[in-house]
Amino acid sequence: MKYVRMLEAAILCAVCASVLCSCAILQAAARGDVGGMIQGIAELSAAVIEEVGKGNVPKEFTPENEYFIGRGVSAAIVDKYPAVDMSKPATEKQLVYLNQMGCYIFAASGEIDKLKLGNHVSRDDDEKDRLKRFTMHKDIHVGILDTDEVMAYATPGGFIWISRGAIALCENEDQLAAVIAHELGHVVMNHGMDAYRKATEGKITDSPVFKKVTSDLGPVVGNFAQLVGGFADNLVLNGYGKDQELEADNFGTRALATAGYDPKAMLSMLKRLKAHEKAAGDKEGNFSKNHPDTDERMDEVNKLLKDSKSGVKAPTSDPGKAARDKRFKEVWGR
Repeated sequence: MKYVRMLEAAILCAVCASVLCSCAILQAAARGDVGGMIQGIAELSAAVIEEVGKGNVPKEFTPENEYFIGRGVSAAIVDKYPAVDMSKPATEKQLVYLNQMGCYIFAASGEIDKLKLGNHVSRDDDEKDRLKRFTMHKDIHVGILDTDEVMAYATPGGFIWISRGAIALCENEDQLAAVIAHELGHVVMNHGMDAYRKATEGKITDSPVFKKVTSDLGPVVGNFAQLVGGFADNLVLNGYGKDQELEADNFGTRALATAGYDPKAMLSMLKRLKAHEKAAGDKEGNFSKNHPDTDERMDEVNKLLKDSKSGVKAPTSDPGKAARDKRFKEVWGR
C-alpha cells in the first residue's frame, strides 16, 4: 500500500486538473456537439484528408483527431440514450467522482505492458508499434446515461459512458472501478476504431444521426461526420469483438491492481452481470447480446488471477477499502 499512496500523491494534481473540465466537455457532447466533432478536421494530415475524402477509414489518426471523433461519437450515443441532467448538484458530485476514478485508473495503468494481455487479439507489427506510441490528446471523461438498461460504451479519445443501470449493478467502488477499467481497456487498445474498420471493411458508412447536418459540408468534412455517426451505430448495435472484450477484461483487471483496487472486483462484477443477464432474459438489450459468454469471461479472469507470473495479486490487507466503501455510499446513497 505504500507504493499506492506514493502513486496517488504523484498524480493527484493531474487528476484534479483533468476533472475540472470534464463536466463541461461532457455537457457539450450531450448537447449533440457536432461542431466540436468537426473541429477535429483542422488537425487531419494531408494523407488522412485524402483517404477520408475518398470515403475510406484511415489506418491511423492523431490523438487530436481521436479526441474529436470520440466527442462526436458521444453526441451520437446520447442521441440514442440521453445523458443525465448534469446541472443537478447530486449528479455533478457523481460525475466528479467518476472522472476522478477514471483519470486516476488511467494514470496508474501506464505501467501495464499492452502487448501482454493474454494474446486474445492478433496484431501486425504496425499495430503493435501504434500501441507502444499510444497517447491521448486529453484525459479520460466519464459520463452517465440516463437509462436503467445495463450498458457502458468507450470511444476513441477517452470518452466513457456508463448507464445508471450499470452503476446500480455495482455494490461498491471496486466493482464500479472494474467497469471503468474494462472500458478504459477499449480506449487504450484502440478497439473501437479497429472494430469499425473490420465491420465496414475500411469504408465510411452513412449514418442517419449526422446525415441531416453533413449534406452541404463537402466530401472531407461530410465523410468525417459520417465516420463518427457510423462508428456510433456500430458501437451500439454490434459492440466489440469477443477477442477485444477478453483483452479489455485482462487490461482492466491489471489496471485495478496497479491502481490499488482489488483485482478480484472484475470477477465479482462479471458474476453480478451474469445474474442480471439471467434475470433479464430476452428483455436485455444489445449491450449484453453483443458481448461474449460471461462464463468464458470469468474463466479468463480467473486464469489471470491464479497465474503466479502475471503479477496480478489481490492485496493481503486493504486498509483503504473502508474509505472507498464510505465514499461510494456518500456519493450513491447505498
